[in-house]
Amino acid sequence: MSRPLRIEYPGATYHVVTRGVARMPIVRDDRDRRLLLQLMEEAVDRGRLVIHAFCLMINHLHLLSQTPRAELSRWMQDILSRYATHFNVRRGREGHLFQGRYKALLIDGGRYFRNCSRYIHRNPNDLVENLSSYRWSSYPSYLGQEPRFDWVSQDRTFQFFDNRKAYQEFVESDRTPVDPFDEAVAGTVYGSDDFVRRIRKFVLATEQGSEEEVLGLKELRLWGRRPPVGTVRKAVDILFRDWSRSRRRWITSYTLRDHCWFKNRDVAEWLGITASAASRGYSAIREMTRFDQDLRWRLKHLSHQLPPPRY
Repeated sequence: MSRPLRIEYPGATYHVVTRGVARMPIVRDDRDRRLLLQLMEEAVDRGRLVIHAFCLMINHLHLLSQTPRAELSRWMQDILSRYATHFNVRRGREGHLFQGRYKALLIDGGRYFRNCSRYIHRNPNDLVENLSSYRWSSYPSYLGQEPRFDWVSQDRTFQFFDNRKAYQEFVESDRTPVDPFDEAVAGTVYGSDDFVRRIRKFVLATEQGSEEEVLGLKELRLWGRRPPVGTVRKAVDILFRDWSRSRRRWITSYTLRDHCWFKNRDVAEWLGITASAASRGYSAIREMTRFDQDLRWRLKHLSHQLPPPRY
């Protein structure tokens, strides 16, 4: 069975997401919530994690965290296993609580860090009228409101903002922020090309597993081997000439992400569209491939027509 690609080194920053198995709740009452936050606080107090932001929802948890040492796996396992034991004992249940292994997206600094902070704090948007009223997030604390979580480190975030009001405007002005996982390379790295290049070099020098054993490893190996965008568009126009212009743009968007591993923002820039439009086009084609055999055949033929990857 394949395992997720785990990239750990001292000082690394991650957007961590863990979900309940089969989308079941991971918290059922405030006692559960307080315990899970307490376990996170204990890890911070021990100097094992730095938590910059969190949001605890009914069936999943988001963390923006940093590891002073290369120990993310160890401490996430400690927190989640101890919590799951508590949850099961309280309710007389057995079995897994969390859905497989947590996701951990390695984060660059600057705008990538800010984007993750905003995305996490906007998570309860559909549940509450005012984001600052959601108690189980670090967002109210960022605004100087209750509840205050003194173990959440705000210093790194406020390096980018003059005051709390500026941060609030940043979080609440963008109502549909891009999911960082949609922008990630190999589903694991979110950052600038220089950052991805450094991480790729580090992974290829240290990773021991094969491409069959490690999810995302093949994509990271091939990252940077991109055919020219013009070549992709020309191939799409020929193979999909019976499609409308707008739908051919969907195909181009899909191919740039699926075959060339462009990030969403790169696709938007090259095609002259918004990032949300690029994301919708990709999702539309991906959904169509589930039932359209002709489309699957064309996409396969398209990938064979593109020039071989090269550095």
